[in-house]
Amino acid sequence: MYSIHEDNVELKQLKGRSYKLLGCEDTIGCKNMNMGVSFFPPGLHAPGHIHETEEEVVYCMQGSGELVIDGKSEKINPGTVVYMPPKSLHSVNNTGKETIKLLFIFSPGVKIGQYGDHESK
Repeated sequence: MYSIHEDNVELKQLKGRSYKLLGCEDTIGCKNMNMGVSFFPPGLHAPGHIHETEEEVVYCMQGSGELVIDGKSEKINPGTVVYMPPKSLHSVNNTGKETIKLLFIFSPGVKIGQYGDHESK
């Protein structure tokens, strides 16, 4: 299978967010990367976390808030792209009134939720 639609993927939960893993080995066969969409409800904070070896890029599709990377706040709104290098502590705060929807891409692929949450200081 080379394609999949977001509506056909199970919504899964993590602290402060939910997500759908769309592009991975189990869905469309990606072996060296994965991608999906995350949803951050208004007023919630997704705890900081670190990916030891993976690069992550997110594209804001909907909503507004901030993405904090190693203590530096980056404002996000539709059209914003943010890069998180390996070993960076990052978190999302929804400061707006609607759900933030982020497209995320990891290289190499990461096992979602298999990394430890760390609170930003």
